[in-house]
Amino acid sequence: MWHRLRNWFYSLRSYTALRPDLAMRRRVVRSLQRRPCLSPQEWFHTYGKSLGIAEAVVNFAAQQLEQYSGLPFGKLLPGDRLEADLHWTQVCWFDWELSLYEDVQQAFEVFLEGDLEELLEGTLGNFLVWLTKQVPSDLLQADPLAKDLPNDSPQNPPKHLKLRSPS
Repeated sequence: MWHRLRNWFYSLRSYTALRPDLAMRRRVVRSLQRRPCLSPQEWFHTYGKSLGIAEAVVNFAAQQLEQYSGLPFGKLLPGDRLEADLHWTQVCWFDWELSLYEDVQQAFEVFLEGDLEELLEGTLGNFLVWLTKQVPSDLLQADPLAKDLPNDSPQNPPKHLKLRSPS
């Protein structure tokens, strides 16, 4: 019986250490409150196009980054610093990086290369430019094929991306 109680206590302690800091997330969301909320297409045309961020990457980021962080992507600006302004590692689940690698591989059939820790010291715009450079341009072109991202549902339709043919 003590063994079960001790396991439950350690599980609770681990959960607390691995979950997002919900108070920090609320503070960040509150700080974004006055900003307009743009759709992924509006965000792309307002910011992404001029920075060289692919529309497919903006669509991916709008869905996945919001899921990881709980922050409304449409209110984020390219100049927002991931750690200093958005407190990214505090507002996300501890394994968001693993989820990102898996989701990018599933959506774009690309394995990410580079140091995410270093990118977190930069801005959202820098992160999305880096992500765009990771995906071969032929996957970002017109005539995309449907590719479901994780957690797709009727309320959250899949993003359309062109896939590489297996070689």
